[in-house]
Formats: sequence, C-alpha cells, structure tokens
Amino acid sequence: MDSTATSSEVIRKSFPWQTFGINWRQKRSRLQLAVGSFIEKYRNQICILDFDEDTGCMTDVVTLEHPYPASKIIWMPDLNEQYEAELIATTGDFLRIWSVAPGKLTQQCVLNNSKSRDLSPPVTSFDWCEANPKYIVASSVDTTCTVWDLEVGVASFEIKYGVNLQLEAHDQEVYDVAFQPGSEKLFASVSGDKSLRLFDRSDLKRSRILYKDPNPLLRCCWNQEGDNNLISVFGMEDQAAKILDLRYTKTPVVVLGGKEGHTKCLNSMAWAPNSACHIITAADDCQALIWDISAETSSVAIEPVLKYSAQSTINQVMWSKVNPEWVAISCANTVEILRV
Repeated sequence: MDSTATSSEVIRKSFPWQTFGINWRQKRSRLQLAVGSFIEKYRNQICILDFDEDTGCMTDVVTLEHPYPASKIIWMPDLNEQYEAELIATTGDFLRIWSVAPGKLTQQCVLNNSKSRDLSPPVTSFDWCEANPKYIVASSVDTTCTVWDLEVGVASFEIKYGVNLQLEAHDQEVYDVAFQPGSEKLFASVSGDKSLRLFDRSDLKRSRILYKDPNPLLRCCWNQEGDNNLISVFGMEDQAAKILDLRYTKTPVVVLGGKEGHTKCLNSMAWAPNSACHIITAADDCQALIWDISAETSSVAIEPVLKYSAQSTINQVMWSKVNPEWVAISCANTVEILRV
C-alpha cells in the first residue's frame, strides 16, 4: 500500500487497485472503514482500515480475497455494541457474510436462494436492518427482493439463516433496496421499471408504487434523522437527486440540482446521520456536494452549501454514523476521508 496523504480537512490513502465499495464500521469503540476493489477479474479484495482521528492515519488491519468486485459493503448495525461478533456483508455474485477477527476475515455463509448452489442472478444491492439486525433485504436483477432472517450468536460468530420471504418486487431489474429507519417491516426499492415501491414485510398484499420517474431508478436512500417520510432517489443518467415525501409522492419536494449542482451522472448519495436536513451526493464530475434542504427558496431546485472536488470520478460516498464529522469517498485508486 502507498502512504497516507494528510491535510487539515482531507485524509487520503492510495491502493494498488481502483476502489469502489466502502462503508464505516457501526460500533462506537473505534473508527474502521472497509474498502473494496474494482478489478475486472474474479479475484478482488476488501481491506479493513483503522482510522485514528487524532493523527489522521489510516492503518491496514486485514485484507481478504473477494469474488468479483463488492458492489456494496455493510457492517452489522451494532452502535450499542450488543454483539461480540464483528460481521460484514457484501454483495457481488452472491450475498456473503464475513466475520472480522484480529488479523483475519473469514467467510461465514453465502446466502443463495437459487436452486443451483453455484449459479444465481447477481445481487445488485442490499440493506441490513438497523432496527433489528436479524433481517437483511437484498435486491436482484431477476426482479425479486429477498428478506433473509439471521440468527447471530451474541458471544460467537455462529450464524443460522433462512429466507424470511421472497417476492416479485418489480417488472424489471431491482437496483437498490433500503429498510425505513426505525422499522423492521417497511422497505423501499427502485428498479429499471422506473418505479419506487414501498413494501410491508407483514402485509405484502398492500405494496405501494410511490413514484414513477421518466428514467430507470438506480438508488434510493432514506432520511436518517427526524423525518422518516423523506426518501431520496436518482435515476440512470440523472445529474440531480430528487427528494420525495411519502405523504405526497406525486412530485419531488426538493430537487438537488441548481446552477452549482452536478454536471455529470450521479453515482452515490448519503443522508447525514445526525441531521434531518443534510444530504451528500457524488458523481462522475469528481464532485461531492452537501445540500441543506431546510434552506428557504422559492424554487424546488436548490444549490449545494458545501463542495469538494476530487481528482477523479467519485464512485461511492458514506457518512460515518459513529462520528458524523467524517465522510468517506472512493475515487480512482484512493479512499479520501473528509471532515465536514
């Protein structure tokens, strides 16, 4: 690994491969970041980094070999540290669960609901329920969403799992899925059929089409603090994310795209974990923009309040829930941690 570059507001670490999937550890004891490679081969990597806030140093903890690039990485939600087990889930060809131990990452299980043990439609995205970590929902190119039921030992890495439910969620590929914060029953998904849909795990007969867009929808993301009725989406080729209110989803309440907005396609977005008003977006134009949706304006379209320009296309952006001062981005062969 190359050395870590540090400034007062930006800490940068380089890798020998292009970075893609990233996410912060969800335990308060220390800050760690998982970083995945994007190599156009079967063998890829995931690296776990320790982040020292005082020195601004990122230190390698352990690296594992991962089949294909990990499109998404999530640490098991455990901000109250109820579990001794440290787990990470990744998506690529399958949804996989890994245990993290000192100097070692071990695959614990492969969640595959296909009749074939070796073949399965690619998993596009997933979410790990924060309200109840026993549930993971995954989306697939085969139009389905699958909710997995996990039993994780409080003091061990033992995992028992099974399918809680699988449903034909959309008419085309499902690109993203996310549990509503605070709920273990409600989750939303977006698809190539251009729709945003809301599902209730306890009453699947009443799923709702919340919104139809002119373009296939690629990502959805819930407001994390305060107003669980707000959800943001963006579609294929979109340069502006749209924020919808579940109480009135016919048209967006806010569009994140004024004159100072993105000039190329969006790739990622994340709501602030400690503010109901702030959201960050990242795009092919090498910019990460923070928006304040509380700002008074006569127009639905608003301007960003903070801007960061990276050296290359930004693939993903993640806001730390342990310490919201820090945002991580993946771009080119680096990970950059920004103080916001």
